[in-house]
Amino acid sequence: MLEDVTLDVHPGEIHGLIGENGAGKSTLGKVFGGYYQATAGRLIVFGRPVTRWDPPTALANGVAIMHQELQLVPAMTVAENVFLGLEHDRWGILARDEAGRLEALMQSSGFTLDPGAVVADLPIADQQKIEILRALARDARVIVMDEPTSSLSKDEVVQLHDAMRTLRDEGRTVIYVSHYLEDILAVTDRVTVLRDGVHVRTGPTAEETRGSLVSAMLGEGKTESLFPE
Repeated sequence: MLEDVTLDVHPGEIHGLIGENGAGKSTLGKVFGGYYQATAGRLIVFGRPVTRWDPPTALANGVAIMHQELQLVPAMTVAENVFLGLEHDRWGILARDEAGRLEALMQSSGFTLDPGAVVADLPIADQQKIEILRALARDARVIVMDEPTSSLSKDEVVQLHDAMRTLRDEGRTVIYVSHYLEDILAVTDRVTVLRDGVHVRTGPTAEETRGSLVSAMLGEGKTESLFPE
């Protein structure tokens, strides 16, 4: 549950969202994505207050969410997943121009994928790229990534961070929900700390250290030594 959380995210930034398990970070991410409804307060999207907010409305307004459990159809191809629901043919069959549309998306994102590859045969890192391409195909300006590195190798994490920077440099916003503080320090521009559903603080990541973030997450005077590996 969230309590009196006020947060703003800027165009062209990677915004970290951290906290202990149960702090509310995934809940807040799902509020952005329209999966949870706020019971109080206001939601302002690109300068405009909104009242009705659900996943289709969020997506129509340029806000997409990448769930920790990827929302792909394993038996379908890369291209079919990217354009699922956006097919130019009304029978749900990809038209010939989809290959060109996908190539343009991959060039802008820096990804290289085989459009005809079956998703079930691809590593998790490539499947995450498909999720990002899906968001770009829907012209998402804000992409919420909920714990995207939990199943990735170190090399795959580097690839994902590079993709985040590319999105940021295009003027898009990435909201990066994670409990890996090293990743937050490495790639985000600003970071928000939540504790027990309450907004503790938001500030430039460059002014933070692992110790300062741990202290903010746990409360003043507490350190991670209270929670050994």
